[in-house]
Amino acid sequence: MRTSLVIATVVTLLCIQAWADSSSPSGLEPQMTQPSALIAESGRVIVIKSELKNWMNIELRQLLNSGLTLTLEFEAGVFERRDFWFDIQIASVIVTKRITYDPVTKSFTIVVPSKGKEPSLNFTDRKEAMDYLLDFSTFVPTPLLMEKYSKRCYYAGVDCEVEAREMVFPLGYLLWFRRSGYTTEWSYSQPISTKVLQGDGLGKKKKRGANPKDEREPGSPGN
Repeated sequence: MRTSLVIATVVTLLCIQAWADSSSPSGLEPQMTQPSALIAESGRVIVIKSELKNWMNIELRQLLNSGLTLTLEFEAGVFERRDFWFDIQIASVIVTKRITYDPVTKSFTIVVPSKGKEPSLNFTDRKEAMDYLLDFSTFVPTPLLMEKYSKRCYYAGVDCEVEAREMVFPLGYLLWFRRSGYTTEWSYSQPISTKVLQGDGLGKKKKRGANPKDEREPGSPGN
């Protein structure tokens, strides 16, 4: 009975501490800036850009400075606006970034996993590391629905989940992993211009997945 009471007390204290440390030092909520979304001239992809702001709270700063790895999982989505029903998400891409600080060398290592590989970059300048970590730029393959119904209204959205996991040893005999972090609200772009997909634009003439070397500009020989 006493053991259960002690465990419950420790858990409650940890929850209170996590709540108290959850706000950022500036007092502002973490958020993604309003994304920009542009269909490339080829019509094949939508380029989406945004940035994570006010992301570092007191707890995460302490965890990072202690050498713990923080994981940022960005999600970019494309949505169709519907007048008489809920908007629907028709495409999405997830980009993961992991940052670790080495207190000995006072350097940051950022890993961006991609296609089974984990290339990393090292930074000795904190600002450069944060700029690279928080800038979000990716592309989403243009959904077939947009190509088929290019005159409908579409927009992009982004959010980010920040997470750290640490081992906790209260009283020296109990072990579990405590999750720290948050997920931002979705931030949405202005309507995406679909002119490149309409009429005789490039998006209509070029087939997705075709070899770019086989493509010719409008008006060139063979068109």
